[in-house]
This record gives sequence, C-alpha cells and structure tokens, in this order.
Amino acid sequence: MINIYPSYYKNFKCAAGDCADTCCAKWEIVVDEDSANFYKGIKTPFGDRLRSSLTVDTDGDTVFINRNNRCPFLNDSNLCDIYINLGGDKLCDTCAKFPRFSTSFGGSREWGISLSCPAACELIVGSDLELETVPDDDDPDLNELDAEVFLYLKKVREAVFSRIRDGFTLSGMLAFGKAVEENINNRDFSVPGFDDEGKLYFDKRILERFEYLTAEGREKFLSLSSLKEIKVDTVYKRIFAYYIYRYLLASVYDGRYYKPFYLSCLALSAIDALALQKGLQVSEAAVLFAKEIEHSDKNIDILT
Repeated sequence: MINIYPSYYKNFKCAAGDCADTCCAKWEIVVDEDSANFYKGIKTPFGDRLRSSLTVDTDGDTVFINRNNRCPFLNDSNLCDIYINLGGDKLCDTCAKFPRFSTSFGGSREWGISLSCPAACELIVGSDLELETVPDDDDPDLNELDAEVFLYLKKVREAVFSRIRDGFTLSGMLAFGKAVEENINNRDFSVPGFDDEGKLYFDKRILERFEYLTAEGREKFLSLSSLKEIKVDTVYKRIFAYYIYRYLLASVYDGRYYKPFYLSCLALSAIDALALQKGLQVSEAAVLFAKEIEHSDKNIDILT
C-alpha cells in the first residue's frame, strides 16, 4: 500500500484544553461498535457513566448523549474524561481519528487533516501543499473504482495544483471543472485548458438550503450580502488546494466530478465574505465554513 500525506500532516498536535474551539461540542459523536461494546463491559462507576451516556440515534448509530450541546465527557477544563480515565487507546474511532481523515483508492491511501480544526487550519494555511509518499506492507484494498477515470483525475489534479501555483480565478476554475466532468462523461481523457475570463457570482439562495451546526453559524451565513469572485491570495490558494486534495480523487466513487470544484470555489467565496462582512480572520472564517457546512453529508449532496 502506498500512503500519501501532506507534508504538514506529521506536525499536527491537538491543542486539547488550550484550543480556542473544541470538536467535542455541538457535533454528534458516533461511537463504533467495538468501542461501544467495550464501554458497556466496564464494571466500574466510570463504566456506569459511560453506559448511561450512550444512545441510538434515528439513523441507528450509537452516539454519546450531548448535554448542554457538549459531549458528556468533555470536562470543565475542555479535556476528555475518557482519555483521562481509560487512556488515549480507548477512545472511540471518531475521537481517536479526528481531525485526521483518509480515503482509500485500492493500492494507495491518501491522508489529511480537516480544516474545521483550528490547529489543523493553522498548518494548512501556513504552508503550500506538498505531498509525501510512504509505502507500507499492507495489502491493497478491494474497491470498484473506474481505473481510467481515477488515473485521469490524478492528471487533472496535478494540472489544478500547477494552476494554483500560477494563479487562477474562481470562474475559470469552475469552467475547468465543468469541462472535466463533460470529458469524463464522454470518455475523453484529455485535460482541458484554463480560461480565467469572466466574473463569478454565486446564487446566495444555496445558503438557505444548507443545514447548519449552530443557530449562530446559520445567522452569519444567511446575513451575508453577496458571494462573488475574489482575489485569490496565498492563503486562499492553500485553502483551495486542501479542498481539491480532499475531494477531487474521491469523486471517482460517486461520479460527481464537478462537485469538488464547486465546493472549493464556494468555500473561498464564502470565507472571503465572512472575513470582510463579519470581521473574521480568514483562518477563523475557514474553520467556520468547514464546521458549519463542509462536514454535513446533506450539504455536500446539495452541491451540483
């Protein structure tokens, strides 16, 4: 198996109690089956607390019961009582992995860290995306991806990364994404050119269709006056590279090849609007977009 990492991946370290935000609040935390069974088998007072904090949601997932919109094990110092009482190796998969993510493509697996984590965001906006390859002895994963499309998307992604370095417009990148999707649908595996002419305005009504993590986040997004073409500076290039890295190759599985381009461009336009209209730092706006919009499967499905 070939593992691919952004160069900053190895530098990630959770800020824990010093984090200005926390991933242990507002979100529903899904507990994997092995962890749930382990928690249910602990015969101590802390085990009683674990069992009383587990429930099954409407999707059939085992989750922790949030209290006051916080994980029941997030203590007053913003530290995890499960980690303190049982150790880091006893965290459920969701808590042990976040903000790390990975996507398997048969003989390769790509890893990253999510923009929704402030500590991860600092690394993402702090350096250009460079990928490192690390082989291991794991067997390739079985999958049903279209090999021709996958190899084409790899070529497309390299072309996008090159264009990011040279500079681009959102309108030009969206036009490029449309051409990529049309080529794949026609089984034409030539990489289209870039045309940066034109201006872009997103239909703001898309923000009304999204589900939001918090009422405060919803208010911020719905009160934005416009979403439009922006000046793409170094920090925005790095955020755009994050989205393309995370989502473009993965589109081989759902066949929605334009979606990564739309998501990436919408993210930049919305982040810039939040920074200008709400007085946020770009990194704060990037974290807000990722938390409120990116991590919802429903929101991703809305994107055309």
